[in-house]
Amino acid sequence: MLLSLHSKAQIYRLYAEVSKSYSVPANPTKTYVDSTYYRYAGDDGLSPINGKFLPYHILNHRDGQLHSEHVITYTANDDEEKREGYPQGTNVGKYLVQNTYDAQNKLLTSASETDYGQGIFQRTNIRYTYTPTGKADSMISRTENTGSPIVHLIYLYEYNSFDSVTKLTIQRWDSGGNTLTDARRYLYQYNAQNLCAEELQQFWNNGQWNDNSKSIYSYDTAGKKTTTSYEAYNNGAWTYLGKRTYVYDVAGRITEENSYDNVAGNDMLTVKNIFTYNTEGFKASYERIWYEADSTFRNYVYYYYGTEWPTAVNKVTKKNGLRIYPNPANDIINVHFDNETGSELQILIYNTQGMLVTKQEVVKTGRDIAIPVGTLSAGAYVIEINGSGTGSKGTFIIAR
Repeated sequence: MLLSLHSKAQIYRLYAEVSKSYSVPANPTKTYVDSTYYRYAGDDGLSPINGKFLPYHILNHRDGQLHSEHVITYTANDDEEKREGYPQGTNVGKYLVQNTYDAQNKLLTSASETDYGQGIFQRTNIRYTYTPTGKADSMISRTENTGSPIVHLIYLYEYNSFDSVTKLTIQRWDSGGNTLTDARRYLYQYNAQNLCAEELQQFWNNGQWNDNSKSIYSYDTAGKKTTTSYEAYNNGAWTYLGKRTYVYDVAGRITEENSYDNVAGNDMLTVKNIFTYNTEGFKASYERIWYEADSTFRNYVYYYYGTEWPTAVNKVTKKNGLRIYPNPANDIINVHFDNETGSELQILIYNTQGMLVTKQEVVKTGRDIAIPVGTLSAGAYVIEINGSGTGSKGTFIIAR
């Protein structure tokens, strides 16, 4: 569940995630990767679910085109009961997931079916059990692909007196569940503050558990993770692979994650994750940078929060058919009107804090006008257009 919200006017909701990536060789190239929009029951006159504004409709866009839609229904306790996915123009990838819960609202079963086309379906049934204190005890899944043997996956958990996981064992059984083809386990150790200090991964081979890799965690006095070190077990000895470091702001939120690989005994920065937050405290953007010998690859994700469904996602407003495209945009947005009547228009653009950032006077001579937005920073904006017989607002996103 994304957010359980009772007040449309006071609570901000996640409405959009806009992701794009580009490489930085001699000539940078930019490509939109994905845009995900969330609609909530309670918006646009829709009835709330259980009196709450719950996300019920998710739209995925790729390269500016609608790629798939997902519809969610809920139980009376706000738990996700059913999720259906509908790709555009094909049944390949269409899926249905149905869940059941116990009296304490813990997930008991999850059954899914996915259409892969040409008469091939994948059906998975998952069953969950719990400890007396309500922690996950086991998860057993049974997956059947058309024309292929049944595969079973089994997850088994063990805990310490603080209800922290000390051991997770995963088994894969093929050939209809009769042949163990893979087994691994994770062993966790904790410090005096019950924070995980080490995670050891082992594989089952030749009738015994064998060390494979481990992660070692360090914390500051406030309990925030500062470093994760990685080691691999080879030829009877542990070898240092690299580390990840973390940077926080004054509110204790992660603003940077830096990953280093061990190269000839030196830590070389290979990946950097950068997080920013808006004035409401929500994550505003996420940037992932991969450093390679001949280029740098970047992926940006922008998050749009608001108190109502963005009109730009609807494409057409209720007042006069105002339409904004492309959305997300880079340097220019186009505004389309239903009528060709010429008029003088005032263009006002506001940021999410309500500050006026752009004011323009234009003359509309047809159905479309182009508005330069290349000077705006990445993020979400509200555009207001006023003129003779015209008064509309829309929302658009700058992603670059």
